[in-house]
Amino acid sequence: MPAALTWILRPSSRARRAAWGLGFVFAAAGAVAEPPDGPNLPVQIEAEKFSGTPGGEARAEGAVELRRGGLTVRADRLIYDSATERALAEGRVTVSRDGNVFRGPAVQVQVETFEGHFLQPDYEFARRKTGGHAERIDFDSRTRFRLTDPTYTSCPRDGSADPDWLLTASSLRVDLDANVAVAENARLRFLGVPVLALPVMTFPVTDERKSGWLAPELRISSQSGVEVGVPYYWNAAPNRDLTLTPRMRARRGAGLDVEARYLEPAMSGQWTIESLPHDSVTGSARAALHGRHEGRLGRIEGTPEPGRYEFAGARVSDEGWWRDFDTRELGPTPRLLPLRGRVEQPVRIAGMQALAYGQVQRWQAVQAVGDTFVVPYQRALQAGLRLASPLGAAGLTWAVETELNRFTLPDDSAGSARPTGQRLHLLGDLSLPWRAGGLSVIPRAGLNVAGYDLDQSLPDGRRSVLRAIPSFSVESALTFERETTALGRTVRQTLEPRVVYTYTPVRPQSSLLAFDSAPVDFGFASIYQANDFSGIDRVSDANRLNAGLVTRVLDAAAGVELLRLGIVQRYLLQDQQVTPLGTALTERFSDVLLLGSTRVVPNWSFDATLRWNAQVQRLVRSVFGVGYSPGPGRSLSGSHRYSRDASEQVDFGGQWPLWGWNDAGSGFAPGCTRRWSGIGRADYNLREQRLTSTALGLEIDAQCWKGRVVAQRTSTGVNQFATQLQFQIELTGLTGMMGFGASR
Repeated sequence: MPAALTWILRPSSRARRAAWGLGFVFAAAGAVAEPPDGPNLPVQIEAEKFSGTPGGEARAEGAVELRRGGLTVRADRLIYDSATERALAEGRVTVSRDGNVFRGPAVQVQVETFEGHFLQPDYEFARRKTGGHAERIDFDSRTRFRLTDPTYTSCPRDGSADPDWLLTASSLRVDLDANVAVAENARLRFLGVPVLALPVMTFPVTDERKSGWLAPELRISSQSGVEVGVPYYWNAAPNRDLTLTPRMRARRGAGLDVEARYLEPAMSGQWTIESLPHDSVTGSARAALHGRHEGRLGRIEGTPEPGRYEFAGARVSDEGWWRDFDTRELGPTPRLLPLRGRVEQPVRIAGMQALAYGQVQRWQAVQAVGDTFVVPYQRALQAGLRLASPLGAAGLTWAVETELNRFTLPDDSAGSARPTGQRLHLLGDLSLPWRAGGLSVIPRAGLNVAGYDLDQSLPDGRRSVLRAIPSFSVESALTFERETTALGRTVRQTLEPRVVYTYTPVRPQSSLLAFDSAPVDFGFASIYQANDFSGIDRVSDANRLNAGLVTRVLDAAAGVELLRLGIVQRYLLQDQQVTPLGTALTERFSDVLLLGSTRVVPNWSFDATLRWNAQVQRLVRSVFGVGYSPGPGRSLSGSHRYSRDASEQVDFGGQWPLWGWNDAGSGFAPGCTRRWSGIGRADYNLREQRLTSTALGLEIDAQCWKGRVVAQRTSTGVNQFATQLQFQIELTGLTGMMGFGASR
């Protein structure tokens, strides 16, 4: 059944001010309005002049506009056949459908199925803002069409200049449903230089993922020589994908990298395998594995959340991997690789909420002959239970944690003097918070009980140890506020004194029993803690008072912190016997800790933390930082870090527009097609008087492509450096980031 047809006679250009119009309708009987993409939708034509017969051929002239659902055709002249629903438009034709736009001298199209052809069109894909010109476009359906002798680019196509990058082909097949464009006899030019020629090339026409070859990777290094990788991306499903990267290393041979990602309703993960079946340098097979998998368990009735589990880790085939290959993906410590599995399950015990958990943790220490770093203990077994609940209506709360651990050392640590064995511990906490207005008082009692069953004897001959260490503390804090006017604005100032008294008696402890304990750094974040050690095994005795004062100035309207000043100090009421240094602490007053930060000056930030020793009248540690950021793309920062008798270093970094930016310091300058920025970083060791790390780069944003050149030099030893030069380019709408680099 032909679709309903509506003609609207538009006023001529001479009479438009009179705002008159004449409308008449030719409609098929029984025509019903339907959704925008459904069949038999009504066709509406607006024009300045009409001729034709009902149910036959209609001719329209003068600012013609045909609309049907998501299809719009504009032209100087149009012939529409109601029987076949075919339209022929000529003269400054513009066809719009689903945001995609085609412009040219003439088009013939079936308005319902969108079948037809377009002569000499310019086209634009709205999703990626890409397009070009073609000799002809043949439409097969709403979502499939073929372009003959097309050009394709995301650069401006107004004729003002040649595009910076341009793809030409003998034909281009586009499938919007599959999100793929297939170019035959493709040739790519960048800045007028031919850079790529392929018999067949595919790329996405939207921002969605698609299967296909990605941009090649090129690297030159002293370890592997010239290295070329060509990734293939397989979009297996909306929630699963796989990337296969065959690599050829000139000095070492061929290898394959595999990266898999998945996102399921109850689990997700990402894993990467880097393999080299035969390394020509070492004569052996080499590989690396790293990734993470996590998921949800069932929820027990009466608990707020379901359980969860996680497995993560990294492994390499040999101790030389960290020197010969890129280890950034392995983690922050490429020479100490973890492998961990953990499970947690909320449960209910006697009507109380609890958390049951278990974990296994192992390490791979990538050590060569002469290395001396200490490998942490492994947890062959960790199983625990945490409970917490209010007790009565007075606000009393209690918490208990009990945990069983089996500590071992890696296999290559045989012969170590460190003991191994089992530990069962129990931590108890009882507190009674009281708050009224700006005052809070929190008395707290704690208990640390640990029992050990060791595989080796301690120096005193014991293999079983049991100890219990109680602790008591009272924390009191006040908050005063006042509003005032400063710097031409209304501000709120706070005064926040805080006092914490801690008492922990001295109990005999072996320094050899330190499975998961380490000293806690003395600073603002730790000075109020009851224990100077992390973990369970070591507990510092204490009879001390920590007192501090912080004042803040806030912008009352915006809530932004303009100024913060703080001071805190510890006072010992008696000597401390169990200390991180292993010797008794007899000085009554600790070092003074000071902090300050301000954002009062527009676009500037200043931060400082100081640790001052009053006895020697010298700084023990300090960190000073300054930042300047007047707008987008403009940022400079610097810092000075000092630790007495240990280190002193200055750091500088930032990015800054060079040219091509507008007067406001953001966006593109009028008439400018490229925006240039400089980026850089430098770390200088003042004690050794040498640069430890430097980077200097130039970034170009031309709207339709981006480029980056970065030179980097990193210290790998006292007199050893690694130098790397990288070049990256992204053609917007065609490729991801293509990278080329050299290093030595």
